[in-house]
Amino acid sequence: MESLKERDPRVFIIHQVLIPLKGSDGVVEWHSRHNYEMAKEYGRLINVLETRDFFGDPERFMDILANKLHDFNDNDSILCTGDPLGLLASGMILMALGGGWSRVRILRWNKHTSKYDSFDIRARAMQLIQEHFR
Repeated sequence: MESLKERDPRVFIIHQVLIPLKGSDGVVEWHSRHNYEMAKEYGRLINVLETRDFFGDPERFMDILANKLHDFNDNDSILCTGDPLGLLASGMILMALGGGWSRVRILRWNKHTSKYDSFDIRARAMQLIQEHFR
């Protein structure tokens, strides 16, 4: 069986914002507001939340995130886009899961360079903060 560390890297698009576009036939289709193709440099793209997931039952919302992120590891990245609630909740879930990774790679679009910047948040840094403020 392949270990998590050996698996191909993934990029979790926490909230892909979709917009309605009417086709020539008058049918409305939903399309991504952004092109995430350049993020494929960091791994296979995985959509996590849809806009409708932010409404209704908060437990369902957290369950969706937990189910998608449960095997997150050092090869994976979080792409910062969409509703800040999704980003905050995904960070909380990763901290709660707490295993399988020594860092979380965050990808953020840089409009000046027209590419994604990568930031690593080390698990050890998080542990030191927790110890300091206990």
